[in-house]
Amino acid sequence: MPATRLKGLSPRLQDTLRGLARGLSEKQIAAELGLSQYTVHIT
Repeated sequence: MPATRLKGLSPRLQDTLRGLARGLSEKQIAAELGLSQYTVHIT
């Protein structure tokens, strides 16, 4: 995902969106970032 589209977002949200763009599930992103999958869930 281009950095210009992520500008202004928190670093953690940027990491989460990059994971989604890579095709990872919320559960996989949570494991990769050391977070709860409920924290990663995007509504």
